[in-house]
Amino acid sequence: MSIKTKLIAGAGTLAIAASGLAFAAPSAGAAQTLVNCGTGTRVFATLNPTLGSDDAKYVKTATKRNDGAVNHLSLTGAEDFGPSTSDATSCAVDAGIRTNNPATNSVSGKENPFDNQSNGVATLTMGAIGSLGKISGTASGSASCNRDDVTLNTDYPVAYPLQGKLIFKYLELDALAKQIQNQFYIRLGTDPLDTDITHITVEGIAIKGPGVGGDVTATFGFGAAYAPTKNLNLLDCTAVSAAGNASLASLIISPADGSDGDAIADSWLVTIPS
Repeated sequence: MSIKTKLIAGAGTLAIAASGLAFAAPSAGAAQTLVNCGTGTRVFATLNPTLGSDDAKYVKTATKRNDGAVNHLSLTGAEDFGPSTSDATSCAVDAGIRTNNPATNSVSGKENPFDNQSNGVATLTMGAIGSLGKISGTASGSASCNRDDVTLNTDYPVAYPLQGKLIFKYLELDALAKQIQNQFYIRLGTDPLDTDITHITVEGIAIKGPGVGGDVTATFGFGAAYAPTKNLNLLDCTAVSAAGNASLASLIISPADGSDGDAIADSWLVTIPS
């Protein structure tokens, strides 16, 4: 799902002044990682409408954990990439948000709900495929899989970032004996400094669960699933002068190395300014 979309950045300010109260702004230091899901997250995405290689058009995706049962399909259309790797999502929770810290309670003694966000659990897991651990979500927007053909119309308002909601449901339980879960609002795009056409960026915010309110970042790469009657004309996604005939309906999405200068796949991170 090498989506040729441009992230639409928004800027705004929020000023709060009331009764002489002062609110400290976050420092400009390095980001503090609250949740680190490493590089084990692998999902299978179905697209309807399909993703094409012509001018950007509306597309919608649905994702679930990849069970490894489907082989990759190469861009040439041959089943030569072998079996895909199953999802193995496992997320480490920073000690600062997984244990109680009485010093942060309110003056009246009310407990700080941001202290113990994982019920004391240090590592959140999903278990084997088919267990209660789940990944689910949808995203939609307007995009083309082709990043090489400069004649295509892939600018706003024809193109629009794919965005939606992604849910990680873990095996571990909260204080009410319910499965701990993360809910993320995410936006997909591409990094101009990363020329690999199969790479997509993920940006967003954690809206529920450990790390709530934190920034979400990750880099993924796609491989089309071996479904020759559904994934058509894949080479059109790489053509400098595309015929616009590609039609991608099922993708295998795995962690990838972005443009950060190392040679290591990027982790799924939830961070806040430190």
